[in-house]
Amino acid sequence: MRRYHIAFALVVFSGFLSGPAPALAAATSTPGVRIEKGIHYGPLPPETYDACLPKGAGSPLPAVILIHGGTWQHGSAANLLSDGSCQFFAFHGIAAFAINYRLYHRRTRANRWPDQLVDAQLAVRFLRAQASLYNVDPNHICALGESAGGHLALFLGSLDTPVAGDEASLYFGVSPKVSCVVDDFGPSDLVAMAAIPGELVRYRALGQFFFGIPIADVTKAQWASVSPITYLSGNSAATLVVQGNADTTVPPSQSQEVYDTLQKDGVATTYVSYNGGHGFSGVSPTALRRIGRKQARFIKNN
Repeated sequence: MRRYHIAFALVVFSGFLSGPAPALAAATSTPGVRIEKGIHYGPLPPETYDACLPKGAGSPLPAVILIHGGTWQHGSAANLLSDGSCQFFAFHGIAAFAINYRLYHRRTRANRWPDQLVDAQLAVRFLRAQASLYNVDPNHICALGESAGGHLALFLGSLDTPVAGDEASLYFGVSPKVSCVVDDFGPSDLVAMAAIPGELVRYRALGQFFFGIPIADVTKAQWASVSPITYLSGNSAATLVVQGNADTTVPPSQSQEVYDTLQKDGVATTYVSYNGGHGFSGVSPTALRRIGRKQARFIKNN
């Protein structure tokens, strides 16, 4: 399975399920940014993040949890660091934390859902509890996810309490909810996606991943239970939705539904459409930089 690598000047995001596009830029260091790698936010080996921190900051900083994509089975925080996305946000005055989380293994069927959400929520709780160590404002922690990571980020913006899981008791009493969400082309309504002929059939492992059953046996109610759209409400966090108008992997209708639902619920929501496909494929460097700056401004203001 291949992934996109497209940059916002320095920013590169991995795609959800599709083929490659060339990296526009890469960076392992940026002036004015301190990098800390492999910091554990939980007790399990995958539960680490790489931090990119602005040097010389005075008052506590806004923070963003960066969540890579890859069908909940692939990808790594290392991509977001080596390709520069983590540094990009730090350069713009935001403490950025690119997280690793448990990935589903098709062969062994280990790390089934909701392990990925358990980890993402734990990363938020850890950072909030340890905010002073990183000069972070504990009330200004956002989440940015692309594709499958966007699916997780939307949950972080709507759930007030930890989901039931093996680590829900860690940092008990600390909120797992973020103050804002950047959803880059994340699948949000799996009921609707499952209704598209052949859409989820292409990804047969998802039935086992989410529910431990063949995909043909998954009911609408079950798909709804793992769809962020089900949990959006007037209490959801401010959200920036970014979507390619030619995306054939996660249809634009998914992002439009998120935007429309949050608008109806009175949540501050912005929709950014770009001319291109999944993972920013076909997008010019100038347009990518423009989107990156919009994301940074949104995070700083929310």
